[in-house]
Amino acid sequence: MKRLLFNLLSAGLISVGYLSAQITVTAPNGGETWAGASTQNITWTSSGVANVNIDYSTNNGSTWISIVTNYPAASSPYPWTVVGAGPLGSTTCQVRITSTANSGVFDSNANFTIPPSTLTIQYPNGGETFYNGQSRAIRWTSSSILNVNLFYSTNNGSAWTSIATAIPASRTFYTWTVPTISGSQYLVKAEDAANSTVNDGSNAVFSVTTSPANDITKFKGGSRDGYSMDNTGTKSITVTAPNGGESWAGATVQNITWNSTNLSDVRIEYSTNNGSSWIVIENNYPSGPQTYPWTIPGVGTLGSSQCRVRVTSVTDGSITDMSNNTWTIPGSNVTVVSPNGGESYFNGTMRPIRWTSQSVLNVRLEYSTNAGSTWSLITDSILASRTFYSWVIPSGITGTQTRVRVLDRLNYAVKDSSDTNFTIASPPANDITKFKGGSFDGYSSDNSAPKSLLLTSPNGGENWPGASTQTITWTSQNVSNVRIEYSTNNGSTWNLIISTTPGGTGSFPWVVNGAGPLGTTTARVRVTDTSDPTVTDASNGVFTIPPAAVSIQSPNGSESYQNGTMRPVRWTSASVLNVRLEYSTNNGSNWNLIVDSIPASRTFFSWLIPTGSITQQALVRVTDRTDVTVTDNSDAVFSINGLASNDITKFKGGSYDGYSSDVACIEPFAVMSGSRTICSGASANLTVQFTNSSPWSFTYSNGTSNTTLTGITT
Repeated sequence: MKRLLFNLLSAGLISVGYLSAQITVTAPNGGETWAGASTQNITWTSSGVANVNIDYSTNNGSTWISIVTNYPAASSPYPWTVVGAGPLGSTTCQVRITSTANSGVFDSNANFTIPPSTLTIQYPNGGETFYNGQSRAIRWTSSSILNVNLFYSTNNGSAWTSIATAIPASRTFYTWTVPTISGSQYLVKAEDAANSTVNDGSNAVFSVTTSPANDITKFKGGSRDGYSMDNTGTKSITVTAPNGGESWAGATVQNITWNSTNLSDVRIEYSTNNGSSWIVIENNYPSGPQTYPWTIPGVGTLGSSQCRVRVTSVTDGSITDMSNNTWTIPGSNVTVVSPNGGESYFNGTMRPIRWTSQSVLNVRLEYSTNAGSTWSLITDSILASRTFYSWVIPSGITGTQTRVRVLDRLNYAVKDSSDTNFTIASPPANDITKFKGGSFDGYSSDNSAPKSLLLTSPNGGENWPGASTQTITWTSQNVSNVRIEYSTNNGSTWNLIISTTPGGTGSFPWVVNGAGPLGTTTARVRVTDTSDPTVTDASNGVFTIPPAAVSIQSPNGSESYQNGTMRPVRWTSASVLNVRLEYSTNNGSNWNLIVDSIPASRTFFSWLIPTGSITQQALVRVTDRTDVTVTDNSDAVFSINGLASNDITKFKGGSYDGYSSDVACIEPFAVMSGSRTICSGASANLTVQFTNSSPWSFTYSNGTSNTTLTGITT
């Protein structure tokens, strides 16, 4: 029932008012991709609403499907296990939240995406032979699917028999007891339990036959219980992974899997040339686990797209299977990052060697004092994933032709060395007497030993968004404090980050400054000794700060608000830390402050619209707090109208405090044409237009008591 207040004020002015109940969906809010079967939080804000119904649509709101009913409005968020949207997915999904007590109070949002649901049978996929009563694994892959139903057919798909229902799709396999019915026209099929149009079956038929009689007498020689598992039953092996098309990077751990029957031990091998030759992984491995965790070896700088795995019975070489198709191990590489040429170090000091790598498990480090003619060992083997090693430079080394080299420990053809020479010299004699002026122990750590600074990050190639926190790192010697600056124009000019910070810490957390609406691909950072500006270092290469951007989402034009009410201002942003919000009542000719500074990551602000604002030319504007060129305002004007007085009396029917907090709609539900001043003893005609469904009630007041008309339908 819609409740309108019709107030006769003491001055005789009649006006129309409403009580503000509202719901605002905050997530999903447009642009998201929520995969089916994933759990996502639906969030909202509300006032004057007790319970809500939550629905979703996959067709831009043409039809709606219930998620939950009668859910407490105050209990946002609601964890939703997203329902798949079929084999095509949908880019026009919406969520709608509606007051349970008043369907006129609701909010829905902009479109988001549920990607297509997919399901593919991996095994059995055609050509296999199974035996009655065997346990065999049905395997599949899926996306955007929560549960699957499994079926088998004995007649090439003419009829299907259920195997299991509502199996979690994420399991990817199900142990099936093969039926006792023999035949050569078997198929298996998996389908989305929530949408049978998403399904897949074996690509071709397979066979089920009677198992031969077994000699159950085991013989000695097995490696588990003193006896082999082998017997006279039919033996078989089927490799299930990798089975073709995979890309398994060197140095990663991947599971080789297979199915087998009546086998005790297997030999596992791999080939990088499509089976022309084979390399042993394990000579004698138990068949029972049917999985082997393999640390992938690198295969050189070129990699290989002709890889296969083969699994063979140890006792019978004729029982074997390999990957159905070839798969890839990508190329291995290592790159020396520093020292990379031009540096000057002192022997006896510790300096970091840094590198990057791909498809490499361990590396060997060496150095040369004659530009690479000969090499000396630094360390024989260290994890490539560490990416650095603290090298104590030998005290007897001096020269201007020093280089370092990094090699793949298993393949010395994969290597890299410093691009050019660097220098190692003997340090000058130190005056160990400290002098006053330091800021830590009463004396400076500066002395006559050489000073050095080496910036290690960012050092070129990074992408550091504005407003993100990134760590600037460096190494130093005999430097008490440093000044840190950044440049957005490759060092032509520099901007201060911090004027002084301890040099010995070697790091500083920088909240990255935005670089304007165009961003920059030529950013650098510089660290400098505060007491000696000649001791300085900057990034070796440029890095990127992406463009800063803000965009008003709402109000964005044509809305109608009432002054004195609270409405959300919403925006999106990139590379912006804080924003300033303003509004205009004259289409942007002048701007008034809403809030001076608020974190951009909040994405909304609850704006209490000033009571004196009445305009048809309203706009809002959001601006980067530190760069006024990064700004956006409503695409078109919206209106702000007057708000009449409210009857705050709740009525019975709620489910929490004895009274419902629902009282009216989010928007006015009655409009009075014009206004009248009524003197004592006079009368006037007013027209009231109701919206939403009937019946309505109509309440007016003479200032001391209310009169209500009910059952209004026309």
